[in-house]
Amino acid sequence: MTPRLVPALVLAALFAVGSAHAEEPWQTDPESVAKELFFRGVKLLEAGDAERALDAFQRSRATIPRRGNTLNAAICLEKLGRFDEALELYEDVIARFATDLPIAERVALASTMADLRKKVSSVTISANVTGASVQIDGRPRGTLPLTAPIRVTAGSHVVRVVKNGYETFTAKVEVRALESLTVDAKLEPLTNAGELRIEVDDGEPAEVFVDGALVGTAPWEGLLSPGRHAVWVGRGELGSAPASLVVVEGQVSLSRLGVVPLGAETNVRVEPRTAELTIDGILVGAGTFSARLPKGQHKIVASEAGYISRSATVDSSDPNAPRSFDWTLAIDAAHPRWPRPPTGHFWVGATLSYAGAGSLGSGAEAACLEDCLSSPIANGVFVAGRLGYRFPAGASVELGGAWIGAWKDVFRVERDSFVAAGRRYGIRYDVQDQLALSGPLILFGASYVAKLGWQLELVSRVSGGVFFARSVDTIAATARTDGRPVAAAVYGPTSDETTIVPAVTPELGLEVALGDARVGVSLAALFLPLTGPEFQGRSLGVKDPEPDPSRPGSVQNLPLSEVISTERSFGLVPIFLPGLSFRYEL
Repeated sequence: MTPRLVPALVLAALFAVGSAHAEEPWQTDPESVAKELFFRGVKLLEAGDAERALDAFQRSRATIPRRGNTLNAAICLEKLGRFDEALELYEDVIARFATDLPIAERVALASTMADLRKKVSSVTISANVTGASVQIDGRPRGTLPLTAPIRVTAGSHVVRVVKNGYETFTAKVEVRALESLTVDAKLEPLTNAGELRIEVDDGEPAEVFVDGALVGTAPWEGLLSPGRHAVWVGRGELGSAPASLVVVEGQVSLSRLGVVPLGAETNVRVEPRTAELTIDGILVGAGTFSARLPKGQHKIVASEAGYISRSATVDSSDPNAPRSFDWTLAIDAAHPRWPRPPTGHFWVGATLSYAGAGSLGSGAEAACLEDCLSSPIANGVFVAGRLGYRFPAGASVELGGAWIGAWKDVFRVERDSFVAAGRRYGIRYDVQDQLALSGPLILFGASYVAKLGWQLELVSRVSGGVFFARSVDTIAATARTDGRPVAAAVYGPTSDETTIVPAVTPELGLEVALGDARVGVSLAALFLPLTGPEFQGRSLGVKDPEPDPSRPGSVQNLPLSEVISTERSFGLVPIFLPGLSFRYEL
């Protein structure tokens, strides 16, 4: 037993009367009913059932308000987290029963109230009309103009302002702890309305609730918007079940509701607060419902588009059955209300680029040291196609295929010598190398697209893969000694080698979005981190020689020369690839 409960339980002595401990208050005089309800609440509170204890204490207090039932109701509310309501009842104890409170209890209450004030906030309600009733989370909180702000717990709340002849004002507010919030309600007059009159079949007065709002006392009549409305009445231990009534524009609708014994109060709180609540198929409001239902079984359903509905059957005649429901509806992710979480998508792209390099890194270029004339750069073409999958954040993984070809001519002079008839003769070879590097590539890569605004997108990409590099060195040459030059030829293995080497291709691009298509420019480079093979075993010699024994130094008598016997096919050089790009988002 907690220290705070001690004074509450001791107060039971104030109601002690013989053996008055029946499960139901059969007595008809208010004093006996209040005592029985109080003792029932004490038992339930000792058992840890704060919800049902609260119901008993509130009913006892409604019969005859006393220090004991008021204080114990406040304790239950505090245990249930309804701090604003608990604070109000503690203040009521101080205001109405101060002379009955011992000093120690006053001190304890003051400390408790100070703690609660740190957990509550306030809402100030104003409106363009007076006489309107204010409800927060379905609970009546007064009539405008209010003399003070309304205390609420931190969190979300539904504020309703209701006045006969006006459209009901409804707003959902979020309040932080210790915050003061202002709501200025603007009620619009009903331009198209019908009149509803509510009477009770026994002719006695009863509170009238329309769409969950307390609107007055029966017999009651007021203007409402055309359509269906949920109506019920309550009077002490008697009341009606919610009924669905139709209001017709320009007509008076009359309904007589019968009252029957009511069970304990049923409380429903739902998140989101806009969720519709139905009881036995009758729409009774949104977000919250708090009322006593006729004794018997009732089905409660909470539903909201985009959420999974929840339901429960409550037996209001069973004192042990649960009657308080605090639901949070689960989101139905498949409902069209919710935007689909971003998912990735496939895309296809192509690039057409010029391929240019200052050198192919070949042995022929390296040998071209003097008397050399060659093309200033290697020229070629690069074409590529890619298929990628782009993730929502903008990154892609991709697979691509490409083909590149680059060509360059080198004109060089190679010198050698030979000995004939005891004399050394010099040889000059004028050599033209037609160099070619080409082949397909298989590329695996990743890219990222950053949006720059308007329709511009910056694309960064890096790819790696393998290059099936075919290198060719086609040679045309002439040879001469001391006379006119004659055609020379290459003898030995072919100058055509194919090898597989790794390749790396970084790229930057700028694209313009045209619907699902993208067009732009790009700048990439192809790096080959390994050198190509060497052309080995080649020799230069006179083409179709006709030896001339009478002239030992004649070019026709040249032996095969090894000046080009070992030359690299290509080297470690970058090839730059400026070009045009196209991409289509699938």
